[in-house]
Amino acid sequence: VDMDVMTNLVDWTLKTRYEDLPPSVVEVAKKLTLDTLGVAIAGSTALGVMTVVDLVASPETEAKVKQEFEREK
Repeated sequence: VDMDVMTNLVDWTLKTRYEDLPPSVVEVAKKLTLDTLGVAIAGSTALGVMTVVDLVASPETEAKVKQEFEREK
């Protein structure tokens, strides 16, 4: 990841105010947020979800993520 690009994106994001966003962008963001929440809620009880949760929450997975994070620094 190009850190200059990432830094610029973070800076822009932090400086952007709600009032700066066009109404059409706000409307789409609201719809996408509701869609994401709906899918997450509906899928939270699907067969196999707890298996994925257990895998992601395992100490082994956490150690791998930390290792990758440290390697990327």
